[in-house]
Amino acid sequence: MLRRVVIPARDLKEQDGMTFMHVSSVSTYMIALCCSGPQHGRRPLSKTNVVEQLTALRNAKTVTNKRVQEELQAFKTTDAKENRKLQSGPLLKRKFDTSRKEIEVDTIQSPTLGDAHGIEMKILKMPYRKNAPLYVELDPENIAYLRNACQWQIEHGDFRC
Repeated sequence: MLRRVVIPARDLKEQDGMTFMHVSSVSTYMIALCCSGPQHGRRPLSKTNVVEQLTALRNAKTVTNKRVQEELQAFKTTDAKENRKLQSGPLLKRKFDTSRKEIEVDTIQSPTLGDAHGIEMKILKMPYRKNAPLYVELDPENIAYLRNACQWQIEHGDFRC
């Protein structure tokens, strides 16, 4: 029997016409979505590392993209070193502050964990924060993957690093 799960508005974000939910191993709605019953204990998702694996994939992709952007920026600024006197500290700070607010939709390939086959997931990428919370697109395929992966890890042992 399926239960009705309510996700609080504070854990939902809208971006590019899509809805994303905050994925965490401690939230009550994630426990309700991913665990079938009380037989798993008080904090059953503490025995899983699905969220950590997805976050690591997001961060690895962000670091790769950031390195490419830094190399491109270094190439562009080699000729602009002469113009450095024209750029003041507050101007650079303002440019950095506006770039920090860019939240993008990106796609990662989730890992295959037991019976849960890896899928392409749309996530929110916040390039300025390595420890940003993980937001996954709210759709049935992603929820099914999260549920299957967490249940498989709970049943097959403690995967917490």
